[in-house]
Amino acid sequence: MRGPWEFEDPRCKNIDTEIFYPPEAEHPREINYILSICGNCVHQEECADWGIKNERFGIWGGLTHGKRAHIRKLKGIVIPFGEFSA
Repeated sequence: MRGPWEFEDPRCKNIDTEIFYPPEAEHPREINYILSICGNCVHQEECADWGIKNERFGIWGGLTHGKRAHIRKLKGIVIPFGEFSA
């Protein structure tokens, strides 16, 4: 599995990565803007898969941390603390 830093020309490549780590109380309009960045990216599915398997925080492939946690629970995926599976 490739890490997102290996993607060719992702839509987010020229955007400050901090935007993908919004505060919990962020307004839905801002969240929707962030999700729209991922929306038409050719790497959305691959990035989301990476996020599900490796990331606890932030938005990855258009999935918030809550959505990824739900998917992990359904699929029995556990991310060990302090590790990631590249």
